[in-house]
Amino acid sequence: MYNESSDFLYHEKEVNSFYDLFNSCGISLSPQMIVLDVGAGLGMHAAYLAQKFSEVYCADIINYSTLYDRALIKLLEEKYRRNNLSVPMERIRFFETDATNLFFENDFFDLSISINSLEHISDPHQALAEMLRVTKPGGYIYISFDPIWTADSGSHFFHLVPQPWEHLLLNKEQFIAKMVCSGASNDDVKDFSEGINRFRLSQYENIIEELLRNRKAILEYKDRYVGTIEPDHMYHPNYERAISIDFGRLELLVRRLRFILSKPSHSFNRKAIFWHHSHLFRNKIHQIIAEILVRRDIARLELIRLRNRKQF
Repeated sequence: MYNESSDFLYHEKEVNSFYDLFNSCGISLSPQMIVLDVGAGLGMHAAYLAQKFSEVYCADIINYSTLYDRALIKLLEEKYRRNNLSVPMERIRFFETDATNLFFENDFFDLSISINSLEHISDPHQALAEMLRVTKPGGYIYISFDPIWTADSGSHFFHLVPQPWEHLLLNKEQFIAKMVCSGASNDDVKDFSEGINRFRLSQYENIIEELLRNRKAILEYKDRYVGTIEPDHMYHPNYERAISIDFGRLELLVRRLRFILSKPSHSFNRKAIFWHHSHLFRNKIHQIIAEILVRRDIARLELIRLRNRKQF
C-alpha cells in the first residue's frame, strides 16, 4: 500500500546518496548549477534538488505537467507542505522529451542526473550520449539505477510475482499470465512489456567502456551493489536454474549500477590526452579492485548458501 511519507523518505535518501558520493569524490557542487533530471517523473527528486540548485529541469517522456487538469504544480506544492518540505517551486520546470532525443541545446546543463530510470529507457547508450551532449564541458553526469533486469527482482513486479529470477526463466507471455493472476492492471502489463529495456550487466558496462574509449566521457566513479532483496533468495531453486541457462552468478547478484562521468573539454591537446589516459588507467585499477571486492562478496554469499544448505 502506498505511503506518501515513506515515498518522500525514499527519494530523499536517494538524493542524499548522490550528494554524499560527490562529496566523497571531492567534487564540489555549486548552488548556481543548472541541473537536468532525466526520467524525473512527478518531481520527487527535484524537490530535494531544488533546495540546493538554482534551476532543475525535469525531463520525462510523459508530460506530467498536463495531468490533473494542469494543476500539477499546485498539487505538488500541497504534497510537499504535507510532508514538511519547503520547496522553491520557481526553480523547477517540467518538460516532455524523449531521453534518447533531448530537445535541449548543446552544452546547456552543469549537471545531468538520472536516478532509477536508465533501465526503463529503450536505448541507454543513446540516452547517455544525449546527456553528455547537453552537459557543459567540465560538467558531470550522475547515473544510479536499481534493480538491473538480471537481479532477483529485476522484473520490477516482484510484488505480483514474488519468485526471484522468475522473469528470466519464463517467456514474456508466461510471466504476464502470472502477473494477471495476481491482479496486475493493464498498465502493469504494458509497463512490463514496454517499460523495461532488459539490458544485462555486461551491456551497460560495454556502453560506459565505449564512451571512455572514444573520449566522450571521463569516468570519475563507478560502483556496483551486490545482494538480493531477501537473504534466502540465493537458496531458491531459481538461482541455480538461471545459472544453468547461462546467466552468470555476478550478473544475478549485482542489483545496482552507479557511476559519475565528466564531460571532457572540447579540445584534446597532448596534455589533455595524457591526463585522459592517466585517468583511464587510474579508473581501470579502481575497477579491478572493485571487481575483486564484488567477487569476494559473491564468494562469501555462496559460502553462506552452501553452509546453510548442508544444515538442511
